[in-house]
Amino acid sequence: DNHYLGGTIMPGFHLMKEAMALKTANLNRPIGRVYPFPTTTANALASGMMDAVCGSVLLMHARLREKVGAGKPVDLIITGGGAPKVVQALPVSFVLDNTVKIVDNLVIYGLLNWIQQQ
Repeated sequence: DNHYLGGTIMPGFHLMKEAMALKTANLNRPIGRVYPFPTTTANALASGMMDAVCGSVLLMHARLREKVGAGKPVDLIITGGGAPKVVQALPVSFVLDNTVKIVDNLVIYGLLNWIQQQ
């Protein structure tokens, strides 16, 4: 309904990687791949960063669902270069139970919508 509720800001993948490399001993290394139970440092870095992003998405979705009330749908629209990887890392049951869309250039669409209302 064109009402901005607010939202959170969190570090992206590159900032998380940089912080880990600079502020944690022996973690200045390439990241690996995301696994449910990583067994190497490189894979644990990648998996931990993805878990942080997915956890933030799931928490905000749960907050919004609580705010709008039971039985009302809450779609997840995600954008950005890492969006496909984030969606792939979300729990399968969450993706099956909710509408999850990737929309490229979402900020541009929002600005166009705002301009049209002026």
